[in-house]
Parts: sequence; structure tokens; C-alpha cells
Amino acid sequence: MEISKPTNNLKFLIVGLDGATPQYFFKLAEQGKLPFIYRLLKKSLFGVLHSTIPPLTPTAWTTFMTGANPGEHGLFDFIELVPKSYRIRFTNAKSRKIPTFWQILSSRGTRVGVYNVPMTYPPEEVNGFFISGLDTPEKKSPFVYPLELKKTLINLFGDIPLDPRHLGFMRTDEIRRKVLKKLREIEEQRLKIFSWLLENFQPEVAMIVFTITDTVQHFFWHYADENHHLFPGKENKFYNVIEDTYIFVDTLVAQLFQKAKQLSSNFYFLIMSDHGFGQTSSRIFYPNRLLKKLRYFYLKNEKRTYGTYAFLDKFLKAILPPEVKTWLSAKLPALRVWWEKKSSFLDTVNWEKTKAFALEILALPLGYYIHTKERFPNGTVQDPLEYEQIVKTIIGELKKLNIKAYHKEKIYKGRFLELIPDIIINWWEEGLVFGRSFPSPPDLPVIEERKISKKGPAQWTGTHRKEGIFLLHGASINGFKQIEAQMQDLAPTIFYLLNESIPSYFEGKILLEYEKECIKKEEKINTIEITTEEENTFSSEEEKAIKEKLKSLGYL
Repeated sequence: MEISKPTNNLKFLIVGLDGATPQYFFKLAEQGKLPFIYRLLKKSLFGVLHSTIPPLTPTAWTTFMTGANPGEHGLFDFIELVPKSYRIRFTNAKSRKIPTFWQILSSRGTRVGVYNVPMTYPPEEVNGFFISGLDTPEKKSPFVYPLELKKTLINLFGDIPLDPRHLGFMRTDEIRRKVLKKLREIEEQRLKIFSWLLENFQPEVAMIVFTITDTVQHFFWHYADENHHLFPGKENKFYNVIEDTYIFVDTLVAQLFQKAKQLSSNFYFLIMSDHGFGQTSSRIFYPNRLLKKLRYFYLKNEKRTYGTYAFLDKFLKAILPPEVKTWLSAKLPALRVWWEKKSSFLDTVNWEKTKAFALEILALPLGYYIHTKERFPNGTVQDPLEYEQIVKTIIGELKKLNIKAYHKEKIYKGRFLELIPDIIINWWEEGLVFGRSFPSPPDLPVIEERKISKKGPAQWTGTHRKEGIFLLHGASINGFKQIEAQMQDLAPTIFYLLNESIPSYFEGKILLEYEKECIKKEEKINTIEITTEEENTFSSEEEKAIKEKLKSLGYL
């Protein structure tokens, strides 16, 4: 692939550190353990970056890249309900309803480069280059734009790495050390590839996301947190693993900054995370058990149909190695489809009687859907007063369990509220863990104490918090200043510093104090109409791959 190098200099470089949290990022910098970050802090605008509600990967990154809240951009989770149905589909960039800011910049003639940002598959056809992130199904997927660039990069670097799989099988210290080594190798390879892309495409605005911070904190948090209910003691072999990961990332970011300085003497540099991190709770909450006790939720045949298949499904997933499951899935695709339908949550609900439900499919369910006639084919709730009473009752019962919850209209605004669960459960403040409500005996409690077997699959011991980080460095940033910011603030700030007119639907504020006002220019929003027909965000083969990927990372 021949690349003609433009003469434009780099104007804005963005580095995403997935899950970077203030208690490590700023604390270690102040201690001098992150020397490059510390030098930047003294000449930067920085502070806590408040994530979205909930602080989930799809929700937060999409809010960052669109400058709008989830009620307006329409992407809330790794899965979504197909409108007017009980079917789910995995989400990706096709689920987003409004343009990203690099789509807008590209349409204005700005050369952009994007690498490994979550929820960007399939890649956008931009003026520059685009390599999709977390929602890329597998390496053979068309996740690189322009298409011929993929072959060029593989010829040059041997591989374009994706996040590792099968993390749940970190059952020994030896495997854990191998995974940590592999994570570093992936990030070093990403840095090499991105540096080459910067030099050869010379974008004016470029972004890369490093994901090692998120992965390590999910699976190793309890080794470092002395207050964690699973903390094994300071003598454990992984006590410093999170700190060492931040130190490693500091060297990556320093190398990238130096590479950028070779290309441009005057550019803005933004480091940011989509959310922060903290310990998981010792409590496991079973959302649909609560609804069952309230007589809002019913199963078709709890003992025979759901219980048998779901129990066996859980058992087989726990004991079968990943390579065996992959082999069986490839050799017997019809059996896989039949089995997943039998063990599926949605296939077991008695919709004629159910008034509310939670999708107990992901590790972190968003919340509760009220089963209204307007929204669902077999909806049972029509009266607005009944709707309000159900919402009030559920939120009240959650409060008794010391679990916060919100009606969606209290926290979101926009044209796509109907896609969101009616009640959002606040799991992030406590680090609440969710469990599958069924199969189970009829009288099990709604909340149980968490138990983790040392012989079982590795599980999350760290989970997301709302408080992430940001650091903004550049010519117009005068000295050292600490503030707090919202995720929606970054897009308008980037446009302001680039001297670009700001789209009217950007919701945030500009994170700099200037005497002159920045006038927003009204612009047409390219929206995607909601349809009642099922639209495939992934092909069947891609869906299978993304499902396995989310399982391996602990999200499914």
C-alpha cells in the first residue's frame, strides 16, 4: 500500500487508558513512580473525569466520542433488546444513533487516525485511518480502514493484536504471569503500529486506547487492595501488579508523546479514561429473585425446563476447557444453536404474567424493564398509574436492600429513552455483584454472600467506578490546575482547541476559562431511525465470536 504523506502537523493526540482510576494514576504520579505523567501534571489541566451512568465501556466511550448522553446517542450496553420483541443482539458502532466527533472532523477535511477505541466496529470510512477496538469479533473481521492497510500492517508487524481471550482460565500463578506478560506484549505491539501510522499518515487528530489497565484491575484488584474481602495478604505474589501496570503504561505514554513531538512541535495532548475502578462487593444480588418475590416475574416451568438446561449449561461452561468448547461449537453448530436456545433466559419467561424483568445475561445488568403493552408484544402493563406504582415499589424494595436505583427519566434525556431499561440499578458505588436468579430453590434469598473457589474460573474482583481521570496538556494550558469534569465535556473542549465550530448537540462545557465566548453553530444531526424490524449488528459468525470474547473478559 502506497501512502502519500501530507504536510499537516499533528494538532491533537488523545490517549485512552481504559479504566484508569484516580487512586492509582494521580497518587503514583505524586509519589514519583510515574515520572512522565508527573512532569505533565505540573503543566496541565487535570482531575477526576466523571463517567456516565452506568460507568460501562459501551456507554462511556460512546458518550466521549459523540459529546452526548446515552439517551441521545442510543448505545447503553454490550447487548440491546430488538425493539418490539424479546430478542437481543450484541451492540457495536451500528447501534450508535449520532456521528462521532472524528466523523465530523473528517467530513470537514481534517485528517484523523483512530486505533482500538471500544464500540467502533465496523470501522468508519474516514479521511485517514481507522482500526476498531473491543467490539471487533476476530482477527479475520474487516476491522481496519482503509481495507488494504490491514495487509500492510500484518506484513510489517506480523500481527494486529486484539485483546486476549480465555482470561477466566487463570487458575494458577503461572498462567496469571503468562497473561500479564501477554498483555504487555499486546500494548507494546499497539504502540509500534500506532507510531508507524502517525508517521506515515500524519493525522491532525489521532487517538489510541490501551486496555491493559482495565483487564488487570478486573482480575487482580483483590491482590492489591488491603480492604478487599478477598485480600490474600501483603505477601502475595501479585501485591504490586496493578502499580507495576501503571508504571508500564507511563513508559508507553512517554514513548508515544516523544514520537508525536517528532511530528509536531505544537499539539494538544489528552489522557483520559472511560471510568475508574474499585473493589467488588461481598454481596451478590439476584435481580429477578426480587421480582419473583414481588409477584412481578414468572417462569414457564422453573423446575424442569429452565432449571435442567441452565444448570447443565453452567456446569459444562465451568469444566470444559476453551479449546474444547471452540471445537464443539465449530463441529456441531446446530447443536450449539439448539442448546443456547434451551438454556437462554428469554426463552424461559412467562410473558403473559410477567410485569417486570431484568436481563440476567451480562455480568452487570443495566436494570429493570417494565413489561408494558406499548413496548413489548405480550406486554401486561398499560395503565400509567400501574407503571408508576411498579417503578416506585421496585425502587423502594431496592432501597431496603441498600441498593440505589433511578427511574431513567431522572438521569437521561434525548430521543432514545424508549431503548433504555425503566429502572437503572446503581451497582458501581458498592461494586455490587450480580448473579443469575434461576435455577434455584424457591426460597433462596435475594442477596447472598459471595464465595469464590480457588479451583474455579478466575472472576472479577475489581469493577467499575464512576470516577475516571483526565489530563489535558498543550500550549493554551497555563500551568497546573485541578478541576472535575464530565465525560460530555471532552468533545466540545477538543473542538474549541482545534478552533472548530461546535455541533449544537454537544452537551458538555469547555474545560478552559477564556474571556471570549465560544458560539455554538447549529448543525444537522445524521440520525439513524429506530425500526421495529430486527437489524443485524453482527453476522451470525461474528456474533458467536463477540460472545466468546465478552465471556473471556468477564462481561458475559
